[in-house]
Amino acid sequence: MYRLGARAYALATATLSHIELAREAQIGLDWLQTVTPEAIHFAALVGDTVVYVAKTEGTRPYRMASAVGSQLPVHSTAIGKVLLAFLPPERADRILPDVLVRFTDATITDVSELKSQFPEIRAKGYAIDDEENEENIRCIGAPVFGPANEVVGGVSVSAPSFILSRSEAQALAPSVVAAAEKISKAIGAPLSNA
Repeated sequence: MYRLGARAYALATATLSHIELAREAQIGLDWLQTVTPEAIHFAALVGDTVVYVAKTEGTRPYRMASAVGSQLPVHSTAIGKVLLAFLPPERADRILPDVLVRFTDATITDVSELKSQFPEIRAKGYAIDDEENEENIRCIGAPVFGPANEVVGGVSVSAPSFILSRSEAQALAPSVVAAAEKISKAIGAPLSNA
């Protein structure tokens, strides 16, 4: 007989509690799908882990390799960076791994360099993963806030970098932020963030 370890059980239980959050997020994902043909993700904080809880495939002939239930690196993904930037610093430090793994030549592996991006991310309301997690993939992510005005997850759009240039990513960013605000509003965030 197999049994889940305590950590696996806690993660599974917390993930199940985020299924309802994923349902509420669908309003923003559906709206964003009318704006872009690219893949859209919603990820939530599950304890100190960031997990994809919803995904809408794009209408392009290719598919992103991401899967619902998979864990995201926080330092190299757009959603991860947004969460780190908007979390209280002590919680962000707890979530941030001791060693920032290099996934591509563009991955930021210096904690100080990563943290230096946070003020700009907070000011703009979004983060860009510029081929930092996967080669040839660019993502834009925006934060989703919960009823207590705390960041609880994020929404992102991902596409091959030859389709989504840096300037196109920046042009799409306001729509990603708008989708995140729709989700925030749907789950009861105060109107100041929604």
